[in-house]
Amino acid sequence: MSGIPARRASALPIALATAGALAACSGGSAGPTSTTSPATPTASATSRGLESYTDTGDGCAQAISAISYADDALRALGQEPYQEFDDVVRSRLAAVAGTLALEAKDWPDEPVHRQAEIVQPLAQAAAARLPNQTATAKAARINALLRYRIEAATLILVCRDAAPPTP
Repeated sequence: MSGIPARRASALPIALATAGALAACSGGSAGPTSTTSPATPTASATSRGLESYTDTGDGCAQAISAISYADDALRALGQEPYQEFDDVVRSRLAAVAGTLALEAKDWPDEPVHRQAEIVQPLAQAAAARLPNQTATAKAARINALLRYRIEAATLILVCRDAAPPTP
């Protein structure tokens, strides 16, 4: 691949899929919207490609994997005010949001689906660049990160209850 190290080349499709899913799932917060035009369906609701992108039945496993991977880059629970939001942290949180968007049709039951819908925007909010560096904006992101961690842990528990692991 013309000078691109193999590790980066293999990550490129995942990064592109995550970026596409995040763009499709950004909702109305990405910018101004017209009140006269109908809502545009998300890519996951209309694209056959995203439906076949994931394996059926592994939504919880994929969500737990993404949450765990993001957690590895985060400070200990309770240390959110000291969290640095560098590219690694932000991209791993964005990967959680993207994974939850990709797995939207693959949850084992309604409680898991509802919990994933709570976690996804919180991960996206914690991953977002700050519009400004005010104390208010920083406090809002720290709050989003803390809420994300609580709700992501709840998603893991709800997934466990929906499909207990086999020994």
